[in-house]
Amino acid sequence: MRSQFQIAASIVLLLAVGLGFWQWNRSRVVPQIAYADLHQIKKVILPDGSLVWLKDSSRLEYPSRFTGAVREVRLHGEALFEVAKNPEFPFIIHAGQMTTKVLGTSFNIKSRNKQAEVVVFTGKVTVSTAAQTVTLAPSQKAIYAPQTQKIESTHIAAFAPVKQEYSQGTEYNMDFNDNSLAEVLARIEKKFDVQISYDVARLKNCLFTAELTDQSLENTLGVLTQTFGGTYAITDSKVELKGLSCN
Repeated sequence: MRSQFQIAASIVLLLAVGLGFWQWNRSRVVPQIAYADLHQIKKVILPDGSLVWLKDSSRLEYPSRFTGAVREVRLHGEALFEVAKNPEFPFIIHAGQMTTKVLGTSFNIKSRNKQAEVVVFTGKVTVSTAAQTVTLAPSQKAIYAPQTQKIESTHIAAFAPVKQEYSQGTEYNMDFNDNSLAEVLARIEKKFDVQISYDVARLKNCLFTAELTDQSLENTLGVLTQTFGGTYAITDSKVELKGLSCN
């Protein structure tokens, strides 16, 4: 009887230890590193849903999940950021001598040879060093030069071609003008790394026009269901569209 009790107690103890380890392992923050090879662009989806397109020979350091009052990452090289909006938890990027702080916006950062550059696409961005802080609006650029150790900001007059150049090779642009719904959904799948199921035959002749750049997956699907009716459901990396119609 005593032996059976000891065995049962041992099993309970092992289960408790196993459960404790599983909970600890699930909650701990693990450093992550993403690389883009030479002449390559690598997309990274961060734990908060923010999108980062790492460019030519660049590296991004980020946690397996964001904890605390801020979301912090470190960039070595160049990347296009599309930051998930969350006013309660600012997003901070450390790149060289310059720190960039945002709440939810899109911008390009380049940090090479001790020089750093930020170009803002949407929203407001604060860039700072130990001695200076500058706030940027869309179509503005800030450059930190190591020779002067100062941040200089300028306005980009012809911004459209500059924006196109910085976003080339990424899925950032989601501006649709009478595109087939099949093409729209394929681009959504590629951008957000999801699989979308829908009634192909029913929606094959549907066309779609909207500006969905800088929108989250949920907002993007919300616009689609508002336009064509129906509902959507997200389960892990799968999206199911039901009841959509363009008739």
